[in-house]
Amino acid sequence: MTRTRLVSLIQAVLATALISSLFLWISGYSPWMALRTILAGSLGSTAGAMLMLTKTSLLILTGLAVAWPYRAGLFNIGG
Repeated sequence: MTRTRLVSLIQAVLATALISSLFLWISGYSPWMALRTILAGSLGSTAGAMLMLTKTSLLILTGLAVAWPYRAGLFNIGG
């Protein structure tokens, strides 16, 4: 991975975290408490971690099912 791509990836993650925190704060919720709840729900137990990995793998495979044919010049609308 090139340095520019890594920097842009980090910038995208930070911008997403900042915007999400801003929306939570405007809505009257604590961004730290929301992050703590998300981490406790997804990594706090074995069942939560397995559920997160199951749902994440399905999203990754769906993204690959669309991206791979697109790189070959095809358009897949089925994903």
